[in-house]
Amino acid sequence: MKIQFEDSEHKRTKVMPIQRIEPRGDVRLPLSDAQRPVAAAGDHVAWGQVVAEPAADLGVYLHASVSGTVTEIAGPHIAVRPDARQPDGPLRMRAIPESEWTREIIAARAREAGLTGHGGAGFPTFVKLCARNIHTLVINAAECEPYITCDYRRIVESPREVLDGARIAAAALGARKIVVAYENHYAPAIDVLKEYAADLPVVFSSIGTGYPCGEGKLIIEAIGGPRIKRPAIEQEYGYIVMNVNTAFALAQAVMQGIPVTRRVITVSGANMHRFGNFDVPVGITIQDVLHATGNEAIDPAHPLRLGGPMMSPEILDRLQVITSRTVGVLALPDRTTDTLVAHCVGCFNCRDVCPVHLAPNEIHYAVSHGDRTTLRRLHLEQCIECGACEYTCISNVPLLKSIREGKRMIGLRSVPFAPPAIHRRVAYWPDCLVVALSLLPIIAFSWWEWGWQALGVWWAGATGAVAAEWLYYRAKEGFAAARSHIADCTALVTGLLIAASLPAGFPAAAAALAAALATLLIKLLCGGIGRNMFNPALVARAALLVLMPRAMTTWPAPRHAVIDALTTATPLGHLHEHGPDYLFSKAGTVSLLDQLFIGNHAGSLGEVSIALCIVACLLLAARRIVKWYLPLAYLGGFILSFTAVGMIDGSGFDGRLLLFHLCSGSLVLGAVYYVTDYAGASAFVSGRCIANALAGVLTHLFRYKGYYPEGVCYGILAAQACRPAIDATGRYLLAVKWQDTRRLLAETAGRYAWRAAGAAAVAAACCIAAGVMHAREGASRDGSLPEGILAVATNGWGCSFTVTAKGYSSPLTFSFDVTTGGIVSNVAIVSEHETIGLGGLIDEAAGVPLRAAVNGRHYDDLLLKGLNEPGEPDEGNIDGISGATITCNELLNTIRNAVADYNDVQPFIKEQP
Repeated sequence: MKIQFEDSEHKRTKVMPIQRIEPRGDVRLPLSDAQRPVAAAGDHVAWGQVVAEPAADLGVYLHASVSGTVTEIAGPHIAVRPDARQPDGPLRMRAIPESEWTREIIAARAREAGLTGHGGAGFPTFVKLCARNIHTLVINAAECEPYITCDYRRIVESPREVLDGARIAAAALGARKIVVAYENHYAPAIDVLKEYAADLPVVFSSIGTGYPCGEGKLIIEAIGGPRIKRPAIEQEYGYIVMNVNTAFALAQAVMQGIPVTRRVITVSGANMHRFGNFDVPVGITIQDVLHATGNEAIDPAHPLRLGGPMMSPEILDRLQVITSRTVGVLALPDRTTDTLVAHCVGCFNCRDVCPVHLAPNEIHYAVSHGDRTTLRRLHLEQCIECGACEYTCISNVPLLKSIREGKRMIGLRSVPFAPPAIHRRVAYWPDCLVVALSLLPIIAFSWWEWGWQALGVWWAGATGAVAAEWLYYRAKEGFAAARSHIADCTALVTGLLIAASLPAGFPAAAAALAAALATLLIKLLCGGIGRNMFNPALVARAALLVLMPRAMTTWPAPRHAVIDALTTATPLGHLHEHGPDYLFSKAGTVSLLDQLFIGNHAGSLGEVSIALCIVACLLLAARRIVKWYLPLAYLGGFILSFTAVGMIDGSGFDGRLLLFHLCSGSLVLGAVYYVTDYAGASAFVSGRCIANALAGVLTHLFRYKGYYPEGVCYGILAAQACRPAIDATGRYLLAVKWQDTRRLLAETAGRYAWRAAGAAAVAAACCIAAGVMHAREGASRDGSLPEGILAVATNGWGCSFTVTAKGYSSPLTFSFDVTTGGIVSNVAIVSEHETIGLGGLIDEAAGVPLRAAVNGRHYDDLLLKGLNEPGEPDEGNIDGISGATITCNELLNTIRNAVADYNDVQPFIKEQP
């Protein structure tokens, strides 16, 4: 995956023609170690005259870029003071006709002209032209660094010379194929080039748009060539890569005899007053460039970039000079003043954008712990130091600095460039803050549905997680470190996600304790932020289902519904107990799905409103916090399993039931927040998609075959437990050799041993949870009546009379449901404080008056409707209750008597014969 730069202005100089500028002061021609001066101080040199010759095998000739007097030869420079009047052109060498284009002659001319790579590396071109067994010449038109457009303008203004240079290089190399590799935004320039290439054996290959893609090995892979890994080089595979401006300079040297004395650069950046592409003499100082381009007012203390913003040195000395390898001069804002360095959270953005498939986060971790053994196996020699990892890091971790330090620790050479001058400009704490803000509408909706008790659970979850993380880092690293960790808002999001998985009536103290323990044990002690294997919120929910099953399966109905409280009365619970026909006949398909989508039903705090979850997903995707393909992979896995199971068991594909599944339970909540969480995610993009699809499949299977329909929690946890195997597979696919693969598999197995043990523990906890819940369900069938457990008895009308008791002491809450003709009718709420009117089925039969007394307090005007089929006589008894007035004890005794008879008890509301 490549970086797409967000600033649309970084290529605005594409439309600006190349302008020629001249120096104001001395020109300082750069000397390399492989060159020896042939001019002396006081000599007068002409433009294009040789002033230095090769002193080593890789040396090239150096030509004067102006006509003037040599003032000094000091260090790595030959200073030339320009004459007041300059000639129209440089001294030229003999032009070489096409009939003489041989390898030796072209390579010698490239060396004589002083030609080195113009793409930034500066490698002598004549050495490349001497390569043997080359079948493909690649012209690199992928100017992927932001702000730089000098190659683009060269193609637009000199297309013939660029193609001539490609033909000359191909003739020298014996290459049978010429490929021009370009980014999509280069299309206008490539169209110009194609007009001149109609009669040439040139292939144009688009390699997309993004950074990085301009490095030679990456371009070869992008055009369909092999993946080349260091220390191998392109020539070994039959490829040579040449820059656009290098091809132009080669054409001038061979066909016109013009040596390399000038260079096209881009002057740009947010702090520049004037932008453009400029043709400047080699050796001109940056100070003269700024003056000639109208940018002399830039603060001298402000650092500049001599090249692109990602891979170039940062300079303060305005007397540094432009060389033949310089591509630009940039003035950019200082990114160190507005970024917060946080802690690695395991988002794996750095891995996703790494062009050579390294693990920068693991390198940073190994460097910070001085682990040389780990550094040696992380293949740092492959790193090209492009800075993509640091650019995309949402925590602003100095990854490039760690990589260079890691290379130094194991004896590798590093490029002394500055870190990227631009950044994604999104620190991790705003990302977490946006996640928390995306939950605010859901929190507000839960308050509207369940009142202040819901806000208490949200507050308890957030407070418990934040307090646990603060105390942990306060004891481990001190007050300042604790404050820094809390400031990144990761603990806040953890606490809110734990609260989102709890019912509205869950005890606030228990929610705070669960959030604190999950944060401490699962997040902080199991690897720390960004390195824990399981999602703390899901582990907390799985544990609470074992430890507090009654509280976790008592779902207060919304305030705008009739029923006050029912145990296991979520829509998914109804589906599990009765099947789809019962559900859709009860409320109607459209009405039921509408209620599920809006959220007017029982459930956990975060799952009830599908509409708000979708809005949150769109917000997070727009902010690039949630990768769009991760929720789709999860939902796609669920739909795939749903379809496959329907084909296998013969039930077919029921779109109505699929919509019910998608809108019920925590499926959408899990797709938005849990499967996109960094905790437990695979290190590879494909691995994350596979894990999420697996989680979706397991979620459906747990719902389909599980004793309790807890599919989302256990499905995602089971998929996260497979992370070691998924990562090992990814490493296998990226391994260089089979022996490397075996070593990586062994290291992965050893590294994840304790995590595998944790996965086994989670699986055991799931089994225990199922067993405990099965045992508790069985207890309600043996004639006893545990507090808070649903009891069902039949009455004289042949309909169901359901009671849910929160307890046998004050306050007592009862909910009555009447089943008539296969339709459940919510009848009334009787609570200590209020009586809410009757609802549900409208029946033509006359109502039966009933007075109820709870704790000695009587409630009048309660009417049971729909007890009789139309035309049946009214009856005034309810199976053991006589008279119009009942007391709490009479009601409870009636229920106990009914439960004592096994044949009168049903697991849940069912149609009576």
